[in-house]
Amino acid sequence: EGAEHAFVLGRKENSLTYSAGVQFEPNKDTLFYAKISSGFKAGGFNSFALSADPDEAEFEDERATGIEAGAKLKLFNNRATLNFAAFRTKFKDIQTAVFTGSTSFIVQNAAAATSKGIEIDGRLAVTDRLTLNASGAFVDFKYDSFPNAACTVDQLFQFRIDTMNPLATIQNCSQAFRNNLKGRTSENTPKYSGNAGFTYVLPIGGFKLTTIGDVLFQSKQFRDSDLDPTLIQKAYGKANLTFIFGPENGQWDISVIGKNIFDKQTFVYGSDTPLLEGARQFAPDRPRTIAVRARARF
Repeated sequence: EGAEHAFVLGRKENSLTYSAGVQFEPNKDTLFYAKISSGFKAGGFNSFALSADPDEAEFEDERATGIEAGAKLKLFNNRATLNFAAFRTKFKDIQTAVFTGSTSFIVQNAAAATSKGIEIDGRLAVTDRLTLNASGAFVDFKYDSFPNAACTVDQLFQFRIDTMNPLATIQNCSQAFRNNLKGRTSENTPKYSGNAGFTYVLPIGGFKLTTIGDVLFQSKQFRDSDLDPTLIQKAYGKANLTFIFGPENGQWDISVIGKNIFDKQTFVYGSDTPLLEGARQFAPDRPRTIAVRARARF
């Protein structure tokens, strides 16, 4: 049940952000760089806060400071490129959406987190017709402090048993620190991800047939911010394949575009189900799709 807010809230924010970097080019094919930067996301108010607690009605701004270093290389007489970067970002007062247990979400601030990792990508022109490309990333995201994360369904039920209060809410459970996420990751953050693909161009008279294929991979990841183990998306790979036919001058083309051609079933979002306590809901990704596209350029 909602409660009347007996206070007046207002916010005035300002923030000084900065960015600085250096780069070094020992030759025309090699670039090394390093940079540091900061940023922030403004705070605000929760229009669906259920209590008269100003701490629930308002959330603070989020701040981040990051460093990155890497290199960009051209190889084999410019037939290949290779880029890699290492990064580390510190977050303070991260804004996270939390299910209220009713019909809405509110935003609250997790205390702090650190994200670090490595990214690499490259391209190789094997021949004038065939080009290969690949990329990969390793991301290690951990909350440095988040003692009052929203409780999962199972944690809420156990909290009610422990407190002998069958009407206890997710907020009550959260405020009792039953879901402390210190040292844990966040939702939608796979530790490993990457893709590999190719482009092959086949001349046919005054026309050309271009074939583009790629495979995408992501390791397992949570789909809900409370890290409910019921809503884990397992590691998966998806393949796409496209054929493009048209004249060499590019005046027009016809394409057959296949996405997720092996029909891998995954889901992109999950959460507790409003008004159905103990139930979860999820939003599936698109299944295999085949599309035909025609384009003309004037």
